[in-house]
This record gives sequence, structure tokens and C-alpha cells, in this order.
Amino acid sequence: MVSNLHLGSLTVNPSVRLLLLTPTPPPEGEDEGPRSLRGLPYLAPSTRVDVAWCADAPSVYERREDVNRATPLIVERARWAEAQGYHAMVVGCMVDPGVAEASRAVRMPVIGLGAATRAIAGLLGQIPATFYPGRTPVLDLAEDGEETYRKMVEAGRRRIRAGGADVLVPECAYLGRLAPRLQEELGVPVLPNADIGLRAAETIAVFGLLRRAECVDRSLPRRLLASLYRLVSRTHHRMAQSLPRRRPQ
Repeated sequence: MVSNLHLGSLTVNPSVRLLLLTPTPPPEGEDEGPRSLRGLPYLAPSTRVDVAWCADAPSVYERREDVNRATPLIVERARWAEAQGYHAMVVGCMVDPGVAEASRAVRMPVIGLGAATRAIAGLLGQIPATFYPGRTPVLDLAEDGEETYRKMVEAGRRRIRAGGADVLVPECAYLGRLAPRLQEELGVPVLPNADIGLRAAETIAVFGLLRRAECVDRSLPRRLLASLYRLVSRTHHRMAQSLPRRRPQ
């Protein structure tokens, strides 16, 4: 273990542990993990990344009910990760399920791919936009990789032509692996969301940034938190229903 470095008044931890939580059931025949994730050249050699899953979580996140079901599982994983000595946790889904609730439960940073990627997109361009391969179900994205790529190229071109998008963000974590090819094809930055989430978590962890202890709410029972979450969700849904619908482009 490499000891902390002191740069003037700043303390830097050059050796951090990150947990990448995939909030879906593990691959068939495997357990929830964690297991070591290697071959990430954009991270420091001393950074250790483990990946884990949630066995009882939804396979996809298409409805508010899916997020509600997964949230307590993600909070539980965050508490476990902090107790195990991880310096940060990344929730590997662009919907950021359970991120806000987990952040209130632990001092360790909990990073959502959606928030991290949107932040970087805002730094890179004036008109960032998300894109997705048509109506392809999430569980079918890996069935035909080249067809998924072709549809992503079409979707990206529509975003660029119709809205003038100058930065593109894949709407699903799985699609981030196509970012280098898509960027070359489309001529605008295409963000590899999972990589950005891990790199953001590493940067925060290296500087030892934690939430203030008084900001961590350990007293509210899970049922109360779930009730508040459902109330906010219903309010947002009603507000969305009252707005005029935009025609799909």
C-alpha cells in the first residue's frame, strides 16, 4: 500500500479502491461479486477497481418502479462498500438509480454515470445531447453489435442535424464501449460513460474528499425514505403530464 502524499497543505491518496456496482443481476451462473476488474489504462496503476452486481435488482430500468425496487439494494451495497474500505462507489447505470439515497447513507462518494457524464458533456460543448439506437430493447443491445452500432450512428446524425448537438452521450452504460468508433464516425465527442464515471470517482477519491458527517442521515428508516421517494416521483410525474408533449424527431 502506497502511503499518502503531502503536497503543501493538500493530502493525496495515490492508492484508492473503487467499487463499480452494476445495479442488475449478475451474469448467469455467477455470484454478486465483488471481483477484480483489470485492463483500465485510463486509471492510475495503483488504483484497484472491483465490480459487483445486485442479484435482486431489475434487469433493466424502464419504469419508476424499477428504480424504487433497486434503491434500497444500492443503499445497502454502498454501506457495505464503505465498511469494506472502498474510497468511492460508481453506480453503473445512466439513470443513476439509488445514487441520491446512497449518498445520504454514507460519507464515501457515490457517483452516478448519468450525472458524471452530463457534467463532462457540459464542459465539452454548448449543445450536449443523449442518443439511443431507436426502439431497441436494452436486453437486445448485445445481440447484434454491428446493427446496434449502425443504429447509433443514425441516431447520432439525427441529433447533430436536427438539434445541432456538439457532444453526444449514450443513454445506456453498455453503449459507452462504442464511443471511440462513434466519435470517429460522427465527428463530435461521444462520451464513454462508464469510463468517465470511474475516472471521476478516482479523482475524487485521490483527494480524499468525503461528505461531511452531519450530512449523512443514518436515522431515517428505509420505509420513510422510500415513502418520500415515491411522493417526489409522483409529483414529478404529474408535472410532466401537465406539460405539452413534444413530437419525436
